[in-house]
Amino acid sequence: MVVFKQMLVFLVMILLGVAAGKCKIVTKENQSQFSAMVINIACPCLILSSAAVGGPRIAAKELGMVLGIFILLLILVLLVSKLVPIFLRYEKKDRSMVNMMGWCTNITFIGLPLVQSLYGSQAVIYVTFAIMMINTLFYSYGVILVSSNTGQRQKFHLKTLINPGMISCLLACLLYFSQIMLPDFLISSLAMVGNLTAPLAMMMIGVGLLDVQLKEVITDGKLLLFSIIKMLIVPIVLLLFIKQLTDHVFLLATCMAMVAAPTGGMVAMLATLYNPDAYLMVTKEISFTTLLSVVTIPIVAAVIGI
Repeated sequence: MVVFKQMLVFLVMILLGVAAGKCKIVTKENQSQFSAMVINIACPCLILSSAAVGGPRIAAKELGMVLGIFILLLILVLLVSKLVPIFLRYEKKDRSMVNMMGWCTNITFIGLPLVQSLYGSQAVIYVTFAIMMINTLFYSYGVILVSSNTGQRQKFHLKTLINPGMISCLLACLLYFSQIMLPDFLISSLAMVGNLTAPLAMMMIGVGLLDVQLKEVITDGKLLLFSIIKMLIVPIVLLLFIKQLTDHVFLLATCMAMVAAPTGGMVAMLATLYNPDAYLMVTKEISFTTLLSVVTIPIVAAVIGI
């Protein structure tokens, strides 16, 4: 019930974004600037402020368990994401994009604000580790996977990981484990800016929905089936398995954010670069799974007992 209420809060924010787009408060010209503010400023501030607060720390032994479960979960998600487009008989040229839509979730815009809203700042460090893993996977395996279908297979370069999100994650880990105490005024400033993450992120999702014809989405049978598999069946099965390994609520909530969040907007970026023909399919899936998450995430949370 708590998760459902929080998703309803997010839905209201998304609808406010739709209204902002309709009223031309957010336009095509400034939409990218608002999104950049979330990705490059608000979200990094939230991560840093959460790592700088006091309280219980993750012990070295527990950290090994946390990272091990994240890696196991990602391996399972990657395996399922590879099989699903084959099972649904997507054309070979689209399978890499469908694969990406399966495992590259919107953990930054949806997962991070959700976990922070439910469990507070102490839970954010767990999401920080998950974001680092998914971002690393995206800029390495993801780019290679999608570009391989174009005949222009890209190589992994470390410089692709140099971005505000990854830098803030690394700095957060340094602050967290070194227990360096920042001045109170700086923590407060970071926290205030970081609190913009959820409302701005949700509103930008709402603005993005204006570009999609919902009728085209709900009449696409294959897309609907893929969405149900991605948003309900896979998260429930995998999370019930993970729950046999741990009952740590912060860890389980982060695992839920990793697999039950909607498809990430970064997938559309890769489609633009390497598979323009699949761009419409990707944007429809991102929009639909975002709306669907208001219902599916509470269902997943209820089934696994979060």
